[in-house]
Amino acid sequence: MRSITNMQELQEAIRELELVQSQRKKALLHQIDITKQSFKPMNIIKSTLKDFTKDTDTRNSIIQSAASIGLGFLTKNLVSWKSASTAKNLIGGLLESGVKSVSNSGTAKAYAMAIIRNLFGKKKKTNASDESTFS
Repeated sequence: MRSITNMQELQEAIRELELVQSQRKKALLHQIDITKQSFKPMNIIKSTLKDFTKDTDTRNSIIQSAASIGLGFLTKNLVSWKSASTAKNLIGGLLESGVKSVSNSGTAKAYAMAIIRNLFGKKKKTNASDESTFS
């Protein structure tokens, strides 16, 4: 900081400091607004989904887990019924173990990835010339 020798320099230094203070206050208020916006539930969900789509390892493991849970749930509720018959219990148990082995393999993951790509993947735009060649 430079040395101030008269009243005019003092007033000029005060104005400069007030200007710096005003700019810093605006920047701080702007950052507070950005922080408030980032803590809104919808924005948290959006940022989480963006992170989810970028990290393929996490996405693949979550999809595989969801497929396994879904197949297990379907098997448990639709196939595996409680019965007095030993044969029905045996068939239900075999089907349930078969579904578990399929869900632990890459097959369930491949089906889940195909479904997600079909549901959420970007659709290709077709040209008018492409449509006319198939007509």
